[in-house]
Amino acid sequence: RFVNAGMRLQDLPGKLTIGVYITGCPMRCKGCSASPWVHDPLYGEELTRDKFLDLLDRNEWADTVIFYGGDWYPDDLPIYLKIAHDLGFETCLYSGKELDKIDEKILRCLDYVKTGEWRGIPLDNRSTNQRFYKKVAGFQWLDITHIFLDNRNRHL
Repeated sequence: RFVNAGMRLQDLPGKLTIGVYITGCPMRCKGCSASPWVHDPLYGEELTRDKFLDLLDRNEWADTVIFYGGDWYPDDLPIYLKIAHDLGFETCLYSGKELDKIDEKILRCLDYVKTGEWRGIPLDNRSTNQRFYKKVAGFQWLDITHIFLDNRNRHL
């Protein structure tokens, strides 16, 4: 099930993104910044191929599709990541897991991934435990968390 988060500007600096919350998050991070409904697996609409294609079509000017969660569905999430790629979108996952705990089927379909349990310190704070990676050279991941600091400083 999913909730459309709409167009997003701040979750991947330099990109216009479409946000898709996948409900049913099992993480239960203390101080989670998402609404309580994110944990309810029955909340939201059923995510179907047609609904996802419609969402992408209505937001065709976006660069990237960000899934907020969904890595607890390792057989289903890659289907939607591949659809987005096939239509020319980059893909990103915001996960509360560490990189080595995310299913490889999902990682193969991503261009970016945010990792780490939410502890109340955002990516634009040097003290954050979270990391943001970009896939480079095949299946290697480059830590680019600094882009959030750079982006914050640009507006000061």
